[in-house]
Amino acid sequence: MTFGEGNKNVYVFVDLNCPACQHEFNFILKSAKSHQTKVTFIPVAFVKPKDSVDKAVALLSVIENKERQALLHRLIQNQPFSALITDSHTSNREGALALKANMTAFFEQPNPVTPYIVTLTERGYQRIGTTNRDTIEKIFVHSIPSASSMKQSEARDIQQR
Repeated sequence: MTFGEGNKNVYVFVDLNCPACQHEFNFILKSAKSHQTKVTFIPVAFVKPKDSVDKAVALLSVIENKERQALLHRLIQNQPFSALITDSHTSNREGALALKANMTAFFEQPNPVTPYIVTLTERGYQRIGTTNRDTIEKIFVHSIPSASSMKQSEARDIQQR
């Protein structure tokens, strides 16, 4: 799901049970807004295997971006899936397939940790796992417009469905 507006893109792999992801989520949104950058969160699941998978699949099963945004705000809390979602029919096959694709892309990255940030800069694609707010801010400062310069295959490799 994508937040923000602008012609620059930052992609963030997140596990909804990752304490660092939960802690930095609002800071990342704030940085995206202040630097007029789109930020796309790409759910992965490994911190708490069953609960992380349940959260990610439920989130990826939602088609509409605004609904996904609202659900992401709910699911990134430090609470189990069962305490946050009462409708057991929230997940579907497409969500599970999207998570599988996200996991493949995530584990193809060098040193995959969450949050893991990918963006295009003047030096090429920068990939970094970090919770350092100065580093996160610099990522947004140094990202450059990528729509015209990103190859379709590269975009597919780092975006979720």
